[in-house]
Amino acid sequence: MASPSVFNFLVAQTDTTGRPLYKFNSEGLLEIAGKPLYVNNAMPNYNAASSPAVLFGSFQHAYSYLNGSGASGMRIRVLKERFADVFEGAAIIYTRLGAATLVSGAVKALVTSSS
Repeated sequence: MASPSVFNFLVAQTDTTGRPLYKFNSEGLLEIAGKPLYVNNAMPNYNAASSPAVLFGSFQHAYSYLNGSGASGMRIRVLKERFADVFEGAAIIYTRLGAATLVSGAVKALVTSSS
């Protein structure tokens, strides 16, 4: 995962004969070492000092989101008494989620230098 500025920088890289160093796959994603590069606008520019310019690794193995409600899953609560005078109803729909780090170090950051 990288910012648009990193993506543009990598697309502009060519070898000595003018051919691009990195190719696009059939889905239109830039590939580096056979893996797709996903563009994320929230990532910092490649020239920002002491910032993670690129995140790489297995996000699938890094984090997991768990449904904490058990077998009941999503819950619905109907509110009748508050809106009875205007003949309207309301409902609150909610579930409990949790997150866990699965594999420490599954995602690494390439951090730019401080100057």
